Amino acid sequence: HLLEDEDFEIIKGLKNVLFEVGVQSTNFEVLKKINRPLDVEKTLVNIKRLYELGNSNVHVDLICGMCDEDIKSIEKSINQTAKICDDLQLGFLKILKGCKTKEEEDLYGYMYSQRPPYEILKTNALSYEDIIKLKKIERVINKFKNSHFYDNLMEHLLSKYEPYALFEMLYLHFEKHGVLYSNLSKKHECEYLYKFLKTDY
Repeated sequence: HLLEDEDFEIIKGLKNVLFEVGVQSTNFEVLKKINRPLDVEKTLVNIKRLYELGNSNVHVDLICGMCDEDIKSIEKSINQTAKICDDLQLGFLKILKGCKTKEEEDLYGYMYSQRPPYEILKTNALSYEDIIKLKKIERVINKFKNSHFYDNLMEHLLSKYEPYALFEMLYLHFEKHGVLYSNLSKKHECEYLYKFLKTDY
């Protein structure tokens, strides 16, 4: 259901409401193939309106690995949503037993883990390397955007860079220093961010 003007009037009077928006992709052709033909433009406008009200938490879900969606399309989805939500969840397609036909698996070249949660490993459109890269993007989104510890810094950086490019620069910086997957204290995390701002930024 797409929100209308009267809905926003009601929402204005609410406080601390969580809106979870399962966008999945902003690629209309992909959405059609999964039988979710959203009005993408209006959906993005509504998400932005909700976010700009400032009285609720707007959580947007994207899913990587659907149909024949490639990394460029996923990059576009990230760029179109990251600046207009509080939290951006970058998920990966799960192939639940019995939910996908053999024909569909063959059509899109789905290869996935044989252990729960049966997560996608590659498709005809996404290489294994693409998936690994998107996992790194997911990590920095969770660490620097969704944590809300760096909200002011992220707002500043996102005013200068497209979201995907920023997240890519961040993961490359932390990877270069060998700490992308380290459980850093906030003090050490800030030190690496400071290095990022002085060198890669």
